Amino acid sequence: MVTTNLGNDNFDATIFLGGCNGTIYIEVTQAKDGYDESRRLEVLTKEGAVSGTGPIVKTQGRRGAPDRIVEVQCEAVDHDDLLTQNLLLVETAVRAKANRVYGPCHVLLLAVDDYVPFREQSDHQALDALITQKLLSSDLDFSRLVVLRDSGKLYRSYQLPKYATRTSIKTTD
Repeated sequence: MVTTNLGNDNFDATIFLGGCNGTIYIEVTQAKDGYDESRRLEVLTKEGAVSGTGPIVKTQGRRGAPDRIVEVQCEAVDHDDLLTQNLLLVETAVRAKANRVYGPCHVLLLAVDDYVPFREQSDHQALDALITQKLLSSDLDFSRLVVLRDSGKLYRSYQLPKYATRTSIKTTD
């Protein structure tokens, strides 16, 4: 049974099943640039269309003001640049959870964007490399780090060395 936690605790949901006294605590985070996304949604609302990857070249005025201006260029963006940008978002999101007390019954669930990055097998390999070479050595107090695409088409699960004798990667593509 899954139960959401709307309180101010260090977890967002609980899963009741075997192990860890029958409870696993889930901490959820996202590898997204919320400010970038909100400005694109402003343009989408006003104009009916917006580039999902083109650069935001101008933001003027206060959010919600009728005279606010947000301009997004409609141009192609190099896939490698998008991948690099999204890998940085992953790193930032995971590092934000470091140096906090969670415990062996906690799992960190990281949602990643699935619009352009992390679609190709080579993208998955770059994600695996980032996590296994840089992030699992961070001071993360979780038993496992799970990475999911918003669509559910990417699943990566990494056991953290702090609570295991070896690190494993389970993937579903």
